Amino acid sequence: MSPSNGERAVTVIFAKVPREVVAQGANRMPNRNAGELMPSGIPSLLRELGGLIENDIFLDIGAGVGNVIAQVALGTN
Repeated sequence: MSPSNGERAVTVIFAKVPREVVAQGANRMPNRNAGELMPSGIPSLLRELGGLIENDIFLDIGAGVGNVIAQVALGTN
């Protein structure tokens, strides 16, 4: 799956995750969480890392809902 298709897939898949789960509280904005990345930011992150090649290991040690690792898995070979 191409990176842009991965971004769209993650957006659709995680759209049904309740805001309170992502925002870690009813009155917080999801993009204001410490380190919370929106789907459009993942390709920028990967570019900053120099891209991923076949033998690379991408480890997301965050405590989010899994959107970053899902998008990386969907958008890389």
